Amino acid sequence: MRRLGVLSAAVLLGGLGAVLLGAERPPADYQKAMQNLGAAAQNLDKAIAAEKYDDVAKFASSSEAAFVVAEAYWKDRAPDALAFATSGEKFAADLGAMATLKSKEGVQYATKQMTSVCSECHDAHRQRQDDGTFQIK
Repeated sequence: MRRLGVLSAAVLLGGLGAVLLGAERPPADYQKAMQNLGAAAQNLDKAIAAEKYDDVAKFASSSEAAFVVAEAYWKDRAPDALAFATSGEKFAADLGAMATLKSKEGVQYATKQMTSVCSECHDAHRQRQDDGTFQIK
């Protein structure tokens, strides 16, 4: 009976170790790219409402660059996440084009599409930790 308890504990600890090892902290460049996307998402609505299209274009450009970093990160890891990053890059480029045209409806639509892609990827591949940080799942 004691052997069964020791064996059960070993299996439980091994499984827990596998789960912890499976969670991954993203590299610094990826974290910075995600922070840039977060900042853009937080500030785009204000810039759009104020019709500050130069600011929208800057957010679009930084977002497009951030999605390139995300694409590189996900390339050999998860095809769906790579597709999210590729779509995000496209929507960021669309956002920049709409900002150049000063199309309020266009920038609103592109922003909605871009942030939707972010949410979908986060739901599938991001896990919040107790300390407020995130790990890749």
